[in-house]
Amino acid sequence: MGGGRAHYIEGTAGTIGGGVRNSITGSYSTIVGGSRSTVTGSYAAVTGGEYGTCIGDYTTIGGGDSNSAEDAYATCLGGKGNRAKGVGSTVGGGQSGICNGDYAACLGGREPYVLGDYGSLRGGFKNDLEGDYAAMGGGRENW
Repeated sequence: MGGGRAHYIEGTAGTIGGGVRNSITGSYSTIVGGSRSTVTGSYAAVTGGEYGTCIGDYTTIGGGDSNSAEDAYATCLGGKGNRAKGVGSTVGGGQSGICNGDYAACLGGREPYVLGDYGSLRGGFKNDLEGDYAAMGGGRENW
C-alpha cells in the first residue's frame, strides 16, 4: 500500500497506490488511486476515478465515475456509469454506455448500447447496435 486511507487488500500481491476506501480481493491486482473502487478479478487494474468495479479477470478501468468491467479482458476507459459486460469488450468513455457483446466496442456518446459480438459503435445519443460484426458511426436514436 502506497498511501491514502481506509483501504482493504485480501488477494495475493494486491497493490493500492493511494486514494480513499479502495478494496482488492483478486490476486495480482492494482488500484493506482481514486476512491471507493473495488477489484474482485485477478490481474485487474483501476487507474483512478471513483466507484470503479473490476469483476472479471484481466479487466481495466481507466478512471471516471461508477464504471464497471465485468467479464474477462473488459475495459472502461473513463466516463460515467459505463459497463463493459462482454468478454474483451471496451467502453471508451461517454455516459451510461453498455457494451454487452464479446470483443465489442462502444467509443463514447451518451446511452449507447452494443449487444452484438465484434460490434463497434462510435458515439452519438441513445444508439443501439445489436448485430454481430455490425458498425455504426454515431447519430441519434438509431437501431
